[in-house]
Amino acid sequence: MKTITLEGARIFFTFYILLQMTFPSIAHLTALTRNKYDSCFTEDEMQLKIAIRSIVHTTLKKGILDLNYEALIRDQWRAHNLSNVLKAQIDNTVLQMQRETSWRKLLESLAYRDTANALAFDMSERVYRSKKIKKALENMTIDIWYNIGKSIELTAADAHQPTTLCLHTFLGPRYGQTITDAIVQDTALAFVTPSKESIAKTEITTNTSGLVSGAIILLFRRQLSSVAKRLGQRATATIISRLVSVMAGGISVILIAKDIWDLRYGMLPIVAEEMKSKNIEVVIKDELTKIIKREIDKQLETLSDNVSKRIINIWREFKLAHLKVLELINANPEFKKFISTVQLDQLARIDEVVAIILRRNDPTLINKLMENGAFYRAVVQLPNAGLQIAREKQSIELALSWWDVARSQIYEVVQLEIYKVSDPSSFTFKSLQNLLSFDDKIISYRFAEIPRKARNALMSLSHDYISRIVHGMSPQHLAILADYMIGLSTPTRQKLVEKIINEPELMNILAPTHVLWGILQSNNQLIAIEFMLRTDHLLNTETIYSDLNLVWQRHINPILIWSKYSLVIILSGIPLLIFTLIIQRIFSVPNRRKVL
Repeated sequence: MKTITLEGARIFFTFYILLQMTFPSIAHLTALTRNKYDSCFTEDEMQLKIAIRSIVHTTLKKGILDLNYEALIRDQWRAHNLSNVLKAQIDNTVLQMQRETSWRKLLESLAYRDTANALAFDMSERVYRSKKIKKALENMTIDIWYNIGKSIELTAADAHQPTTLCLHTFLGPRYGQTITDAIVQDTALAFVTPSKESIAKTEITTNTSGLVSGAIILLFRRQLSSVAKRLGQRATATIISRLVSVMAGGISVILIAKDIWDLRYGMLPIVAEEMKSKNIEVVIKDELTKIIKREIDKQLETLSDNVSKRIINIWREFKLAHLKVLELINANPEFKKFISTVQLDQLARIDEVVAIILRRNDPTLINKLMENGAFYRAVVQLPNAGLQIAREKQSIELALSWWDVARSQIYEVVQLEIYKVSDPSSFTFKSLQNLLSFDDKIISYRFAEIPRKARNALMSLSHDYISRIVHGMSPQHLAILADYMIGLSTPTRQKLVEKIINEPELMNILAPTHVLWGILQSNNQLIAIEFMLRTDHLLNTETIYSDLNLVWQRHINPILIWSKYSLVIILSGIPLLIFTLIIQRIFSVPNRRKVL
């Protein structure tokens, strides 16, 4: 996969914009100018944030450009039966105010404009600030936002494509295709619709916390949740103010058409009738349209800002997580080329392989491993068990060597911890298979500790013998036993093994180096072993003479006599030394002094 160059990116985006001009059917996907894309040609993160914000905002704005707010409000007005709800609340308010207001004040409302306006304002306050009307307006507003939210969901996918192109422009020339694809994949979550197909009304107020984190729809839904009630309250206040001014101008005209009996309740019936009129309904819908348009513009600004911040944060989090890899990409062109050839799911492995290599403090090591293919094998082919070896031993080469020997059984090598005490060069594939065939951690571990030659010698024994020997002695004694098996003749070796299996403690006698050397150098190794392992409860001259005769007849090496009778020799040598000194004293002539 080729690395994106800056000039290549410019050519691509020029072609893309020309394609939009040539085929209008795809132009709705972005509807962005060359200038907006040019702003992505930067190395400054804040400039990138501004560019993404502009792209997202333009796309979202384009997506709801044809949204018919008036029709939307009209449909929701009808769906919520708001006309009848208003009429019922107006009638109830009139009855309540008739009971509470004196005849005098009611009549004054006909004569004095201020009193009439005050009464109209009071009635409007009571109607539109009543719990029923406020709740009805809020519910209608929520449903309006709900429908707008569906339009935003449809537009969100359109914002993904131009934002992706912008990220390719920003990242591609510097970090290559793989890194760019990784960021694009992460940021795609900012534009996909969450798990549910469309926004639900209950989610606006109660269910926003459980959706997909980072999605653009989630951001918008959360904004809807916080805005809906405030918008209903704001709409109520604005509508009341507008209604009072509208009705105040029409009261005098209405009075002309009324007879005297209708005026006995003052301005209340007149205000009520006016509030129920289509004219007032139009005023309310008009005010709602203005408020919602202003609010949606504001929310799109906020949403675009939040999305751009989130995308920049995704990039910064990625940089922090892959810091060393990105530094190497900038500093090492060959490494950059390599990164552009790997898959996205291999980035985490690359991070760890790079970390292991850098701990070696050898700046040339990465290039060496890339040249000989070891880096590629560690990233693409080495199993996780092999990486564990590399991690603990701080060596990619060692891990690959173990994998070359063990292949699919490298997991057993790790599980049995063979790699901790041995080197892969001491094994062949077959010998390692033989060792692992025991399926015994103690046997595998102890055999791995001893040299290859010794291990091969012991492996010639039966599984039963090996199990009994290994569980009965230390690795040091195992290695010495292997030396005996290498140096002894076959019949002698078999008899020694049988003795050791039954009495493992006999290895304490055979373990000293000079004993091993003496037995192997003896002409009759079996006699030498029996001589060393013989238990003498009482020493006598006959036994000593017989043993010395073994040396005289060249059956055993003389050093074994020293090993067997060292204490006797030492003790018998002291009287002999004293006797020699006495004889020397008796027969020696003393020095005479020279007389001057």
